[in-house]
Parts: sequence; C-alpha cells; structure tokens
Amino acid sequence: MTQDGNKELQLVIEKTTGRYIDASINAAGSLYITGVDDGPLTSAFFGKSDYEYCITIEAQHKDLLLLHLIKALHGHDAAITSALMTIAKENGIPYSFASY
Repeated sequence: MTQDGNKELQLVIEKTTGRYIDASINAAGSLYITGVDDGPLTSAFFGKSDYEYCITIEAQHKDLLLLHLIKALHGHDAAITSALMTIAKENGIPYSFASY
C-alpha cells in the first residue's frame, strides 16, 4: 500500500498478464476500485480488446461497506477475529486485542 502524504492510499489487488485491479482512497475519503482486462478472453466476451471499469463508494458509505465486508469474511472457516488479526499482521496494520 502506498500513501502520498495524507492525500491518497492505494493498493494493487491484482497485476497479472491481461488483468490489473487496484483500490484507492482519495483525500476526501472516497473508495475507488478500478480495473483493466485485456486479451483474447476479453475480446471473446466483450467483443473488444480491452475492458476498463471503476466502482466508487463515497466516503460517507465506506464504513458501512467495511462492516459488510467483515460480515462476509465471517462466513469462512477461520474465526473472524483471527482472520482480521492475520490480515492486519501480514500488512503491518497496528491493532489491539482484548479478551475477558
């Protein structure tokens, strides 16, 4: 993840031959996910050599999306707290954990 001051955060999600997807949060707090697909499969499916797309989640809705993503993560085999702590550790994101 890169950060340009406090202006933008960006994370490359996928960078493979024929596909590039990234996510960024701009200075106003809005989330953008953009992607480009190109190559023979794109031509076969869309009838053109490349396909570009962008989804925008405005800042005021981003936190609700985060909560729904966490809820979706809960459906996997790992316990939700363990999964979130693993993601945080692997990406150098500080967190605290307490149990009672």
